[in-house]
Amino acid sequence: MKGFEQTMALVKKYDLNIAYGTDFLFDPASNGAQASQLVRFGKWLSNAKML
Repeated sequence: MKGFEQTMALVKKYDLNIAYGTDFLFDPASNGAQASQLVRFGKWLSNAKML
């Protein structure tokens, strides 16, 4: 988690674009995990920026 936070701080500082991909889409049992991972981005990115 520390590495993720450091990376996101740099993304925000330098206004970098990032891409996020996952293969959870076709595994309904993992949908909750995917949603909780996306929530982490909310600390650094607005909803519009996330889209």
